[in-house]
Amino acid sequence: MLKKLNKIRKNIYLLLTILVFHLSCSHNAADEAKMQEYLRTISIAEKQYQSAYWIDRRNAVNLASKYPYSRTEKFLQKASSDPYNKVRIEAVRSLAQFNTPSTISVLSEIAQMKNDYVIRLEALNVLSQFKSPACADIFIFSYDDANWMIREAAVKGLFSIDHSKIGRIQNEYFPLVISDDSISVRIAALNSLSYRDVQAYPLIRAELMKKENLQKYTYLCALLSALEGFMIDPELSVRIKELLVSLNAEVRVRSLKALKKSAEISDNME
Repeated sequence: MLKKLNKIRKNIYLLLTILVFHLSCSHNAADEAKMQEYLRTISIAEKQYQSAYWIDRRNAVNLASKYPYSRTEKFLQKASSDPYNKVRIEAVRSLAQFNTPSTISVLSEIAQMKNDYVIRLEALNVLSQFKSPACADIFIFSYDDANWMIREAAVKGLFSIDHSKIGRIQNEYFPLVISDDSISVRIAALNSLSYRDVQAYPLIRAELMKKENLQKYTYLCALLSALEGFMIDPELSVRIKELLVSLNAEVRVRSLKALKKSAEISDNME
């Protein structure tokens, strides 16, 4: 009986070994087939990109971008300097797959180009997606631009980076941004805040207390959202309670959330 059981166990073990082997071979074969398909595709894309027609080159960019490999990254980096803007924009957008030092460097150079706001905006938007401290310098550089759309993209990127990594820089720039001439820039910064720092509270508070901001509903919503996570002082609490009866439904909702969050923080401290 014991011999029979041992024989059954050996047979089961053998079957399992064979099964694992076949699965491994199948997986390797699938990977090999996928790589061969990629090599064929990227070769076609590289050949197509040599076309004199911009539509062909843009199609080549779209074809290559389906595969996030290093050869594709180099191809897209090259295409990002194409003489035709629509090709360049497509290449820059596709580089969002590659959060690497070389791509950050290429996109940073594009973001510094003069008189081409469209492609600069695209580069800044992609860099913002990386949320990398390595991008902080280009966001700071771009914030000095006269074009409010460039500044807006810059602050979105700067304030979405982990505060523990560039907190000093964010604290330094927030007072400048919250007083920016463009309300769109201010809203972008408030909506992009990835942290809650005590130095930001008095600045947000001051904006909420200004009577001229009471009818700027989108701005009010951004301020109230940025306030969530802070314990609200009594005077500001009175102002926010007044907003509970605002004509704007979103302002009412955000006001209630801010007050509730503040009450939770207060309860936890007791």
